[in-house]
Amino acid sequence: MERPLTAEGLATWLTPREAFRLLADAFGASSAGRIIFQGLRGGIIRAISGTSSWSNPHGGSTLRPPVRIPGRFWEGLTDHVIPDSFWTTGSVRLHLASDARRSTPSEVSFYDVRFEPDAIRALLREASAKEKAKPAPPVSDALLQMWFDVYRKAYEGVEATEAEALESAEGMFPGKLVSRERVRKLLANWKPSEE
Repeated sequence: MERPLTAEGLATWLTPREAFRLLADAFGASSAGRIIFQGLRGGIIRAISGTSSWSNPHGGSTLRPPVRIPGRFWEGLTDHVIPDSFWTTGSVRLHLASDARRSTPSEVSFYDVRFEPDAIRALLREASAKEKAKPAPPVSDALLQMWFDVYRKAYEGVEATEAEALESAEGMFPGKLVSRERVRKLLANWKPSEE
């Protein structure tokens, strides 16, 4: 059984802006909103609202205290449909079509929307694990040759070790794979005294 939502509990959850920034750092700003909405619709990310206002076509309106926002409410929404102000204000208006639960369409406005921090952290851990598991792309032959041309000039007349050359190449191309074998091949045909 879940505990009732309180103002104190609400304060520990992430605002849309906070969640967006965290996910944008990991996945890029162009993907962050889409990831959040997919998580909301799929029930991976739970959302709560500090206050909500429910209205129906008959003119009635009800103000409610903190409430969990069901995943089905986010269905049909994408990061292109939701106003940009949602990420800064934490407020959103959703139009709910009639269905088995509601005989008439209604509209609900959620204010001070927050996201469950554990769900956002889980997505960040997943991104980190995928990034670590993804092999780095190899540096191109052309770029490696350009590095080597500069390296030869810098170490003219000096006996450079394979380990030093590899360290230099890896430093030149962060996030790219520079294999020891490729550096070894470049070094094999070069004698520092030849320059």
